[in-house]
Amino acid sequence: MTEQGKVKAKRPGKEAIIAFRLESDDGKLLDKVRDDLSIRSVKSRGHMCRKIVKDFLMGRLVYITPQHQLLDPARNHPQDPLELV
Repeated sequence: MTEQGKVKAKRPGKEAIIAFRLESDDGKLLDKVRDDLSIRSVKSRGHMCRKIVKDFLMGRLVYITPQHQLLDPARNHPQDPLELV
């Protein structure tokens, strides 16, 4: 709270910072995919990674090969805690 008793508003964005590194070959492949797709709204490697994470969280990513979904641990656990029982 400020001196006047009002709460300062949080600035939007960067509420959660996630950092990771890609191996050189993976970074080059990501750049190639970005260039091949010519996505105009993507301005950098990091921007593309943020968009992919947002798509994942919103459930918009799909598997081209259905068998690959079986290998994904994030998609192979019960979402409902009652399913664990």
